[in-house]
Amino acid sequence: MSQDEEIELLRRIERYLRIQVREPFLKALLEIASTPQRRKIWKLCDGNNSIERISKEAGISIRAVHYFLEEAKEAGLIVFERRGYPKRVLDIIPREWRSKKVRGET
Repeated sequence: MSQDEEIELLRRIERYLRIQVREPFLKALLEIASTPQRRKIWKLCDGNNSIERISKEAGISIRAVHYFLEEAKEAGLIVFERRGYPKRVLDIIPREWRSKKVRGET
């Protein structure tokens, strides 16, 4: 098997695994991101925003962001590839959250 074929096989496996974990992942996400503020934090966890910036953008305290991040990390939803910069494990944002404002946000 050539290297290109191996890469293509790995991509197929990755797509399959993403499909398999999507529902349990969304269930865990919806339980943790239960308020408009928490949904906004989730949307900002792209690996490029610091905890301080997320706090400022979401308009909530750094401590509240930390509480959310602790829960999300424990559930396996986020990782910290760089210290202080949370990143979603799967880049999934529910369709209804994708508009500029989530229902209930100010």
